[in-house]
Amino acid sequence: MSMIDNDINGVKDVIENKQFGVSYEQYGRIYFASNESCHEKIPRFNVKNKDVLCVLASGDQSFYFLENGARTVDLFDVNKLALYYYYLRIWNIRYNSSFYFNENSIKEDISRLLKVVNPNNETEKYIYNFWLKCISVFSSDEIRMMFYYDTYEMKETYKSTDLLNNRLKDSSFTFYNIDISKKADINRKYDIIYTSNISGYLSIASLKIYESNMWNLLKKNGVIISTGINELGMGGDEKNIMCKNFRGKVLKERFGTDFSLYCFKKRKIKTLFGDHHE
Repeated sequence: MSMIDNDINGVKDVIENKQFGVSYEQYGRIYFASNESCHEKIPRFNVKNKDVLCVLASGDQSFYFLENGARTVDLFDVNKLALYYYYLRIWNIRYNSSFYFNENSIKEDISRLLKVVNPNNETEKYIYNFWLKCISVFSSDEIRMMFYYDTYEMKETYKSTDLLNNRLKDSSFTFYNIDISKKADINRKYDIIYTSNISGYLSIASLKIYESNMWNLLKKNGVIISTGINELGMGGDEKNIMCKNFRGKVLKERFGTDFSLYCFKKRKIKTLFGDHHE
């Protein structure tokens, strides 16, 4: 079985799972758009010339870091289909000067887009062929079922497609197909890690692994940016585990989408040999 056939079977599993929500497996429903009001949150931080590791999800979060001047933005997600959608969105910006697809005609939009796409490298060629296979195998309703639409879905407010397209052309990224609450095999350090509301769903055991990953992946004075939906904001377990090695701060209790915003900054650890960050 080819890799594309394996991916198509993964999509079939997603479509046949009728439950409404996101699967936390290698193949899961894709966020069609951000539900986090990134245009309110990310500009609150100085991201210019910073190295960022960002959850991929819909791609909006990473686009905002790029638009606001981040030097590099690497991506992680347990769902590999998020990467395939990310390329669709990059192509949509590149060829159509459009940030979003129409959720009610997404198969048709993808089909029209693929007719003008000229893949630049082997990864783009593979993902291009994956989407060609998808639109040939699945109906419009089935393609729609690949995506997650929730009641807070919104369209972000970008400055311009030209600006973002130029930033995308000038930057490259590494995608890590990982669960950040398990061992993260990443040999790089970052100024900022954006984890969205992932930590709000983790058990105590997973939070401890997550905290260890954050410590190892952040540079000196590095910052984790997190969000929470109502009661999923910085909870007691997360605060107790994270604040041993990080300074936690709630930046805003509520946004229009009921998300809280908070961050953790790496703190010095006292040892017999003096203070250190690493």
